[in-house]
Amino acid sequence: MKSKINPFMCLVIMILLAIVIVPALIFTNSNKSAENAETPAPESKVQAASSEPAETPQETQAENTTETQPLTEESTETTSTETEADVKRITSSFKPEYLEKYSPNAEFYNERISVIGDSIAYGFSAYGYISDYNNFAMESVSIWNFDNFTIDKGAGEMSLTDAAVYVNPSLIYMSLGMNDISGGDTETFTKAYRQRVEQLLKGIPNVTIVVAGITPVTAECDYIDNSAIRNYNQALYEMVENINSPQVYFFDAYYALAEPDTLNLPSEISGDGIHIDYDSYNTILNALYNFLDDTSAMEQIKKCESSGKKVQYTAGTNENKHENDEDTNDSEDTEIYDEYYDDGGYYDDYYGYDYGYDDYGYDYGYYY
Repeated sequence: MKSKINPFMCLVIMILLAIVIVPALIFTNSNKSAENAETPAPESKVQAASSEPAETPQETQAENTTETQPLTEESTETTSTETEADVKRITSSFKPEYLEKYSPNAEFYNERISVIGDSIAYGFSAYGYISDYNNFAMESVSIWNFDNFTIDKGAGEMSLTDAAVYVNPSLIYMSLGMNDISGGDTETFTKAYRQRVEQLLKGIPNVTIVVAGITPVTAECDYIDNSAIRNYNQALYEMVENINSPQVYFFDAYYALAEPDTLNLPSEISGDGIHIDYDSYNTILNALYNFLDDTSAMEQIKKCESSGKKVQYTAGTNENKHENDEDTNDSEDTEIYDEYYDDGGYYDDYYGYDYGYDDYGYDYGYYY
């Protein structure tokens, strides 16, 4: 006999199942939702992954910046040091405004200045800017052969140093170096140069000495490069700094003539790429006198003249004096420039002497 299913009981069972199962499902889903809320969805993980690299480069960049910063600072310091050294040299011995104004004390300085040096320095006398009596510059003079030259200022032939002491100027402008660059080094050059300066200070205790920078050459000149000249000028500047005397100054005549952009000597003011024309000497002197106005040179010059002290400096003096020689006179030097010399040189008013080779065993080529 088959039993019959009671519809009422089925309904009761379904209600009971609904009461038990539905809450269980709801509770289970709520737990999953909570877990999902704590664990990012796949899309969130992608976003997180893409955001993490965005932070990593910033951290890497910060690390790189920290690591490379000292190099940057070191590079900056090097450039700054070089610039400061260059600016110190220029501004302490030459300023562009020196070319733009006229020194009110130009006549004072010009009446007192004496010049010692090579053929470039000789131009001050040759063009009439200083008197022949105050000129101690000669063709082919350099530091290495300085003591081989003699000159007579009325008391017989003397070395250039002794003759300068004899004349006893209160202001000396020394311009040497063009004949030394291609045959030596800056250390030897400045060591010998300093000896000459100290000899002059010993002979004329209160004299003011201006050590001039070597003037530039044109871009076409194949004798020497301007970078080498600037290197020698820097050595001269440091030499004067080491002497550390209020009576000795370095004046950078190089920058008085160099083109601001190229730092070369303008071709139009030089016939041979080395020597300079008449107006260039006026440019140098004008800048020099403005430079001296920025120093205590005038007070020192007056002190020198008021003291009147002169030491009898005899080292290297030529013993063959001819004080009573009637053939000796101050104009002798200006009369012999049209003659040929036994050493093969011939003087030209514009180019100076062209010796080819010197008589002292050095193969320099040309001398100025």
